[in-house]
Amino acid sequence: MHFSHTRQSWPFSDVVRFLKTAAVTDRPASQPPRIFRLAAVTGRIRDLLLEVSSKRFWVQAQLVARSAARSGHFYGELLDIDDDGQTVAKMSAVIWRSTLTEIRQKLARAGSSELLEGNRDICVLCSVTYHEVHGLSLQIHDVDPNFGEAHIDRNRRLILERLAAAGLLDANGLLPLPVAPLTIGLITAAGSAAANDFLRTIAESPYSFRVILASAAMQGERLEDEVVQALNDLSQLPVSLVAIVRGGGSPVDLAWFDNEAVARRVAEMPVPVWVGIGHEIDTGVLDHVAHHAFKTPTALAESLVQQIAGLDDRLQIATDRLATLSRRPIELAERSLERSGVGLVQGTRKLLSLAESQLATHLSLLRAAAFRATFSRDSRLAEATAALRSGTVHRVRDANSHVADAAQRALHAAHVGLQQRHVHLAGLTQRLRQPRYTHAVTTAEGRLKNAESRLDALRPERVLRRGYALLRDADGAPIRNVAAIAMGQRLTTTLADGTITSQVESIAPSNPDHDPPPSPGSP
Repeated sequence: MHFSHTRQSWPFSDVVRFLKTAAVTDRPASQPPRIFRLAAVTGRIRDLLLEVSSKRFWVQAQLVARSAARSGHFYGELLDIDDDGQTVAKMSAVIWRSTLTEIRQKLARAGSSELLEGNRDICVLCSVTYHEVHGLSLQIHDVDPNFGEAHIDRNRRLILERLAAAGLLDANGLLPLPVAPLTIGLITAAGSAAANDFLRTIAESPYSFRVILASAAMQGERLEDEVVQALNDLSQLPVSLVAIVRGGGSPVDLAWFDNEAVARRVAEMPVPVWVGIGHEIDTGVLDHVAHHAFKTPTALAESLVQQIAGLDDRLQIATDRLATLSRRPIELAERSLERSGVGLVQGTRKLLSLAESQLATHLSLLRAAAFRATFSRDSRLAEATAALRSGTVHRVRDANSHVADAAQRALHAAHVGLQQRHVHLAGLTQRLRQPRYTHAVTTAEGRLKNAESRLDALRPERVLRRGYALLRDADGAPIRNVAAIAMGQRLTTTLADGTITSQVESIAPSNPDHDPPPSPGSP
């Protein structure tokens, strides 16, 4: 930023160079050096400055005020600071009490009383003064009230008026702030204290920020071009937010940011721009144009961290709420499932117990029926056997043997069938399928009836009705072959409807080659 003034102003460094004088006297090496008293030297300097001390000139510098003197005089220092913030010249300054009163009244009428508070850019009317004890200094005779802070305020106001007329003051502030601004474009001087404070605060947070540094001058003539270029570069990158930070400084140093070109580019940025420029009291143009303004770079970085921390807290609350909302139905479902499981187990046990009881009942009934059927058939078989003894002993014994074999097979078949049915019914009990069990019992009963029918077909009475006869000897023993019969032997033949007693008169074997057995009594 360039300050103009109607008077001819000398930079403070030029005044110092103007006051520098050097007198070099070459002496032969053989002559001893001349030694002066200090008072003589200071007197000589005073004499050399007499011509200069009578002239007054305007000086532009930064005024640093000292503590107030009891004498009522004003003492301070004038500094010349270059664009890099380095002090290139410094000189003591004094305003005598009588002049100080007039200057204060003049500044008060102009509304610039704060110019003498120190750390201000100021334009003063000076003259050189030299004292043998206090040394060289500048005596201030007048102060330009329209220079320095007043100029900064007026320049700032005019820029803000033009931006407001163009509708740019709120353009960036109306942009929505990203939910999670983790990619930050940082505009500051690389390696500066502001950059270090910002990056340290970000690095100490528990969140993964990504910072893209665009280095730019933070004061001086290069500020406008470099900051605008940095904004242009960052607008082409996928950043969530741009931060412009600078540390503290004098109002004159910070006034470099009261730049209309920089302000317009900030207003036109497609992402929010936050500024953290170290103003102590006043706010600059960028503070009005940016999306949000902070007093220090650290405060800006802390706000970014708090933004993510707030999002983290909201996500944690939402996660807890979601877990609570989802846990309740799960718990209810688990309880319902547990109750259903208990009911299923108890119901299954009851059904199993009922099925076992029914199976035991049916097995008892089946055993009783089988026993009664077997006992009845044994009784009828015994009766038939007794009736057949009066007939042919041989055939009855043969029939009894067949019947006994058939009965044994029937009993064995019934026993095997019962065992198979018992195993089958046990399997049905485990599967708890009543329809299948009923079908198995019905099938078993059918098979039992078939066996009963086959057993009934083997009864001797039915065999005799088919034309067979039972032959017994006099003792009732059944006769199975011709070799057991003797001539003249008395035999009993049992038919289906009666008994015949006969005597053997002849024997004819089935095999003609076989000799008949000898008659009883023959040699």
